[in-house]
Amino acid sequence: MPLDVEPCRVRGIWWRHVVFGGDIWYWPDPVPDGRWQRGEVIGAFYAADSEETAWAEWYRALSELGIPPAQALPRDLWRLRVDLQRVADLSTPARLERVGLRPPRPVRSDWPAFQEVGHRLAAEGWAGIRYPSAGQPQQGGALAIFRLGRLIAGVSPIPPPHRQVEPPPVPRGMRTSASRRITLSRESTVLPLAPRTAAYTRGHSVGRRRFESSRPDHSQSPSRAAGRRGPPATASDGHVCGPWSGGA
Repeated sequence: MPLDVEPCRVRGIWWRHVVFGGDIWYWPDPVPDGRWQRGEVIGAFYAADSEETAWAEWYRALSELGIPPAQALPRDLWRLRVDLQRVADLSTPARLERVGLRPPRPVRSDWPAFQEVGHRLAAEGWAGIRYPSAGQPQQGGALAIFRLGRLIAGVSPIPPPHRQVEPPPVPRGMRTSASRRITLSRESTVLPLAPRTAAYTRGHSVGRRRFESSRPDHSQSPSRAAGRRGPPATASDGHVCGPWSGGA
């Protein structure tokens, strides 16, 4: 039985940061794991709905890995023009609960349950997932776009990127792992890497090949609008995903 999710059309400007001088389309081998997928099953391209949320997610990841922010700079922050249909809308606690999930926590031990749902959604042909940010849960939203290769139809980078050479201001409402504290000191000691759980590292019987011939193209011509909102969606598109509101 398909998962109980509603489709939405994601249109507008999103943000993603990469290593200084890096390729926004970088496609590593092996494909890395993320909150909504294991690389051995399918890849994903993650983005944030604001510059502030992008940095909140960055601080969240560094906190858990024990890396001082100054050691992870400089970075390039890109704006992305996105136009995707049939994105699974899991952007509220109530929508997450319908697929058996709680709001995301800022720890990797939280990932396995989300990955199982992500794999099912990818197998059902969804283009991606709209969900609340784990790093800025009250006001930030994130987007996971399933990918099978380097480029992604429906996503257009807007050059040039902004180069961040100093630690950015700590975003409002940012949340990190309860056991690790962010510090902006250049002399900070690197904390030990958090161990992966057995559930996180175990194998999975679903191969990436099952998605390669069956996934539809959900892209549309990029929106000309400069803001996050595009024109109203049609009934077949589902509703247009707006900025994260923290509602139920």
